[in-house]
Amino acid sequence: MKGLTFLLGLWLPILLAGQTFYSGEIDRNTRWFGRIVLEGDIVVPKGVTLSIEPGTRILIQAAGDKTRSGKDPEKIEIIVNGTLLANGLEKGGEILFTSYTAKPKVGDWHGIVLKNRTQPSILRNCIIEYAYNGITCYGSSPQIIDCEVRYNHYAGISCEIRSAAVIENCVLVRNGFAGLNCELAGVPVVSGTTIRNNKNGVIIFDRSQPDLGQSPPVEGGSGGGNRIFDNLAADINNRSSRPIFAQNNTWGSADLREIPGLIIDQEDDPAFGKVRFDPIFRAAPALAVNNRRPSPPASPPTTAPVDTSRIAGDSLGTVNRSLGSNGTAVIPAGSSNTSAALQTGNGDAEADSAGSIADSAALAENGAPLVDSTLIDPEDLPPIATPALRETLIVYVEKPAVDPADPPIKEPVPEAMLDGGRRQYANQVLPVYPEVYKRTGFEGKVQIRVIVGRDGKPESITVLSSTDKLFAAAAEQAVQRNRYQPGTVRGKPVKFRIYETFVFQLEK
Repeated sequence: MKGLTFLLGLWLPILLAGQTFYSGEIDRNTRWFGRIVLEGDIVVPKGVTLSIEPGTRILIQAAGDKTRSGKDPEKIEIIVNGTLLANGLEKGGEILFTSYTAKPKVGDWHGIVLKNRTQPSILRNCIIEYAYNGITCYGSSPQIIDCEVRYNHYAGISCEIRSAAVIENCVLVRNGFAGLNCELAGVPVVSGTTIRNNKNGVIIFDRSQPDLGQSPPVEGGSGGGNRIFDNLAADINNRSSRPIFAQNNTWGSADLREIPGLIIDQEDDPAFGKVRFDPIFRAAPALAVNNRRPSPPASPPTTAPVDTSRIAGDSLGTVNRSLGSNGTAVIPAGSSNTSAALQTGNGDAEADSAGSIADSAALAENGAPLVDSTLIDPEDLPPIATPALRETLIVYVEKPAVDPADPPIKEPVPEAMLDGGRRQYANQVLPVYPEVYKRTGFEGKVQIRVIVGRDGKPESITVLSSTDKLFAAAAEQAVQRNRYQPGTVRGKPVKFRIYETFVFQLEK
C-alpha cells in the first residue's frame, strides 16, 4: 500500500481538485494541485520529483505528525532528497504552504527541508508560513524566486552546509530569529529581496559568507538591490570571521554614518568579519511584503483521512545556533501572592520562543491572520506605500573620517553590545497580579520594549504585545519603577535597548 495516496492523486483528479490527505514517502514522480492536506511527514526520495501546480494550497495539520518521523516527530516536515518543483504564478496563482488551523501560530509545522546536493529544487511564487524554519537548505542549493517566507518561528530561510541557494526578489518578513540564517559555510546569493521585521535580518555563523551585493557585481554573484530594514536586533549580524559584501542595498537610513548602528560586525567585536555596505542604493525601501495578500485559514476537514503509508524515521543533522535570550524578564505570578517572583534570562525571549499576541493591529495593515509572535513592534512599522518607479542611482560617497580606535556609538545600543553583555538591575520591581484575574484564574503574557537612559532610568516604555490591558498596565507600572545600572560601551555611558517579558501564571 506504499504510496497509495499518491497513485490516487495521479488517477483521480476530481478528488485531488477537492481535498486529498497525504503522508509518507512518494515512490514515483508526482504532481499536486488543488487542496492538499498533510497529516504526516512527506519524503521525496532521490530520483523522484514532486511538482506542484500554480494555485495549489498545501495545508499542514498542526496537531501532530502521523508518521512520527523526521527531525521533529511531533511536527510535519516536507523532506526533499529528490527534487521539488513548485512553480506558482503571481496575482492569485501563488502556491501556499500554511498551517491547517483556524488560529495558526508560528511553529505549527517544521518546514520544507531541501537535502539534494546535486539537483536544485525550484520554488517560485510561493508563500511559506507558520513553520519552525520556512525553508532549510541543508547542503542543497535551490532557486528561491519571488517567494514570501513569513511568520516562522526560527528563520525564514536557513542556508546550511555549503548551501549556495539563489534567493531573488523574495520577501523574508516577521520571522522569529532571522529572516535569513547562514551557518556551516552557507554561501547563498541574495538579490532584490526585502528582509524586514525579523529579530535579525541576516545572521551569519561559522564559515558562512552570503553574497548580499557587490559593486561592481561579479559573475554569478549578487548585484544587491536588497531592502534590509526595521529588524529588531540588527539588519545584518555577522558572527563569523569572514567579510560580508552587502553593497548597493537600501537600508533604514541613507546616512552612511547611521548604517553601522544597524549592523553587528567587526566594529562591535574584533573577532567578527567586516560588513561592507557602501556604496548604497539611495531609494526608499519598497514594501514588497504588501504585494501579496494571505488566504484566509482553511476550515477543519470534514471527511475521514485517506489511509496512507508510514515511513521510517529521518534525521536532519542541522545545527540551529541561538544567541540566547538577550535580556528578557519572565514573571510567573502565584495565586497566593499579590506580586510574583522574577526569573531573568540572558536575552530576548523572542529569540527562543514566540508567545501569544492579543492585539493584532500591527498585522491588520497587511490583512494577515493573527500571529502568535512577540516580535512585532507596531511602532517599528513604516507606513504602507507603493514606491513610484525610479531610476537606479548608485552614489559613491566618501565615508567620514573616523578614528578606528574609537568609532562612534549609535544609541540606543542593543543590550548584547553592552560591556557586560547584559543589563544589571539597581532596583527591580515586580508587577502586581491583577486581583480580578487571580479570582477568575485568567493568565497572560506581556512584552515591553524599554529604552534605558544613561542614568539607568527608563526613558521610553512601549508595550509590544499583551494578553489583556490589565496585565499590560501592571507590567508597565513595574517597569517604570525599575532602575538599571548605567550601561557602557567601551567604557562610555550609553543609552541601551532591552525587552522585558512578563508571564502571569497562577499556582496550580
